[in-house]
Amino acid sequence: RPIWSCDSRSKIDLASLELYPPCQVPWSQNKALHFEIDSLRLQNTTLAKQVEVLTTKIAELEKRLGRNSSNSSLSPSSDLFGGKSTPESPNRKARRALGKKQGQQPGTEGKHLAQRVDPDEVINHIPTACSNCKADLIDAPIESIESKTGL
Repeated sequence: RPIWSCDSRSKIDLASLELYPPCQVPWSQNKALHFEIDSLRLQNTTLAKQVEVLTTKIAELEKRLGRNSSNSSLSPSSDLFGGKSTPESPNRKARRALGKKQGQQPGTEGKHLAQRVDPDEVINHIPTACSNCKADLIDAPIESIESKTGL
């Protein structure tokens, strides 16, 4: 089973180490193994530091991502990804599931305050003077009539 060193150019053959008793391992192979161990320790330490830095950064980003207008002092416009701070009401959810929009649906009969044919009281508003030029309107012809229903 060959072991590759960190520079990937030389390899140490473990099968050749088994030929010697532990105290009689050739110095060149012993030195190469110690070099390999030292370089792996250095690499391990470097990677452990990187993992620690990245773990801290991920925790901070997850904390920031979890904040929204409902659990912090942020404004609703700063909520990320269009998330809603309050859940949608059941009626609205059902209406959207049916594909209906808000308001009166097409084809339904409208409800309004209809004008009556025989009102209880009729009040005529006849202006006596123009509101802009203050000209007399007593003999002026009637141009339009408006009807309004009041309560």
